[in-house]
Amino acid sequence: YNSDMDDKKIIFALDIGTRSVVGIVGAIKDGCFSILDYEQEFHEKRAMRDGQIEDIDLVAKVVNSVKNKLQERSGQTFTKVSIAAAGRALKTISASFCHDLIPNEPITEKLVQYMEYSAIDKAQQSFLNESDNLESNSKDYYCVGYSVTDYSLDNYKIKNLEGQKGSRAKTNIIAAFLPTSVLISLYAVTARCSLEVDNLTLEPIAAIHAV
Repeated sequence: YNSDMDDKKIIFALDIGTRSVVGIVGAIKDGCFSILDYEQEFHEKRAMRDGQIEDIDLVAKVVNSVKNKLQERSGQTFTKVSIAAAGRALKTISASFCHDLIPNEPITEKLVQYMEYSAIDKAQQSFLNESDNLESNSKDYYCVGYSVTDYSLDNYKIKNLEGQKGSRAKTNIIAAFLPTSVLISLYAVTARCSLEVDNLTLEPIAAIHAV
């Protein structure tokens, strides 16, 4: 997205799939994503395999075509895009982080973020150690995101830590790693179409939210 329409933030998203490219234009309305327009175009030749881009030029041509058609119909100029990466080569690592709290001091949003990022750091270290044991090249993988599985406060599971008080807080996460080549090819395509990646998620996560 790069502009507002009737005071709504316009979002441009792409599903760069194995058989086709789907572009969607929408906006958030009443907490839900409202689709304004979409366009689908199929690859003329085999340009992708299992979500991995094999021919950047061919894929970029289709993406550009989808983008231009949606721009013409919406009257917008898209400079940013939200995309999803295929999860076929996805690797995940679970990790947790515990933090001793200051008595009678409420947990802040900043502290929750610190705990989550610390858990991510532990997940990355675990991934590096596991990769070393398997004699695989961990440098070829990149952490593309994470999901919080649950929080706990003084050994009791809790939905939201913010504002709570206690002695010890814990966060459990699952971090996701993808081959760097998958991301490099996706970013190469969007760059050739004069698009900056504003949001990146995983296709399995995007599908879950869509359902």
